[in-house]
Amino acid sequence: MKRNRTLASLLLLLPFSLLIAQGGPSSPVELTVDDCVRMGLSYSKGLDSSRWEVEHSRFQLKEVQASALPSLSLSGTYTRLSKTPSFGVTIPGSDSTFVLNPSIADNYSSQLTLKAPLFTGGKLSSLTTAARSGLEAAKELYNRDRKELVLTLRSSYWNLYRARELEGLILENVELIKVHLEQVNRFYDQGLAKTNEVLKVKVQLSSVELKRVEATNGVRLASKTLASLLGLPLETTFALKTDVQREIAGVRPVETLVEEALRNRPEIKAASHSIKAGEAQVKAAKGDLYPSLALLGNYTYARPNSRIMPVEEKFNDTWDVSLALSFDLWNWGIARHKAGQARARLIQSRDQSIALKDSVTLEVHQIYNDTVQAVEKIKVAQEGVALAQENYRITNERFKAGLTLNSELLDAEVALLQAKVDNTQSWIDYELNKEKLKKALGQE
Repeated sequence: MKRNRTLASLLLLLPFSLLIAQGGPSSPVELTVDDCVRMGLSYSKGLDSSRWEVEHSRFQLKEVQASALPSLSLSGTYTRLSKTPSFGVTIPGSDSTFVLNPSIADNYSSQLTLKAPLFTGGKLSSLTTAARSGLEAAKELYNRDRKELVLTLRSSYWNLYRARELEGLILENVELIKVHLEQVNRFYDQGLAKTNEVLKVKVQLSSVELKRVEATNGVRLASKTLASLLGLPLETTFALKTDVQREIAGVRPVETLVEEALRNRPEIKAASHSIKAGEAQVKAAKGDLYPSLALLGNYTYARPNSRIMPVEEKFNDTWDVSLALSFDLWNWGIARHKAGQARARLIQSRDQSIALKDSVTLEVHQIYNDTVQAVEKIKVAQEGVALAQENYRITNERFKAGLTLNSELLDAEVALLQAKVDNTQSWIDYELNKEKLKKALGQE
């Protein structure tokens, strides 16, 4: 199974590896959101650690199940004894002596033992239930880690998308101000503008150029962050193929969303399994208060075999079957103390489950409010862009005709840039809130 997963991961990464190898580090890696998720899931060592935690729990369950089954063991010994006088009996009226216990220096013994637990006070069955619930909890925690990683990967993709969009808007604004500067210079050459008017535009251009430098650095950092998550060289560049779908979807009532989250969140499912495991652990601890009964069977093959009389210096086989009853009459309350520990853990698990449900409920409400706010901001931002564009158009025409001040055109350029940035930010925030809402509802 592990081999199949490894092969699948290699096949998944092969196209991207070939692309980098053929085109070199300067060739952008074409990437969609789904590609980003697949590559990140395949590379993540943190998620691989969670997967091995599931395997640990699975083997733990098998260990407990095996302890409830009959076991077979083989042992063997060799003993070298010092010489001792033989013990024998002389038959009256005869010169012959009947040796009962000869002196045998070399002793060999092998034993095959079968042991089967018959009654343990419910301890083994309870431990099996606890281990099985622990395995289910580990699976759900793996699902939680997987969904969190998916959100991280998608967020990283959209953060890079946002950084590039903002960089593009600033570059666009730089070009507008450069055109503005050319116009002011022409007015200055014609004696229609003063030196300080030219300086104002240059200062504005310098300010926007500084923002461009910051935006470019933001793109680099976002790109390196994404490359790190995908297991690619940090110098890798990306060609993003998934664009923001500038469509607003309806949001269901928050009460419905909370119900779905409480029903589907893997953390809550894991907490439920942990409670079941805790209940089973309490029963297992109480099992130590009862006697235990086991079936024992031995097959012995030895030279000499002590059960064969008279003792002979040759191999003989014997067998025995017995029932073994064990009961602790007094051990200073160790069993009760174990049960108390298990009960305390159970209460702790129940409290954590309640706290987790409260946390999930609050998380869904917060994301719901953020999503509603993002929708409202989109509507306002779109209207703001339209107004800023019209304001810039009118102010620019009036400035060319010499009917408005240079400072008014500068203000219009700043307002246009800010309106476009706000609009882009609101759409990206809406996209990220949709991803967060999926994760909050237990979706992927």
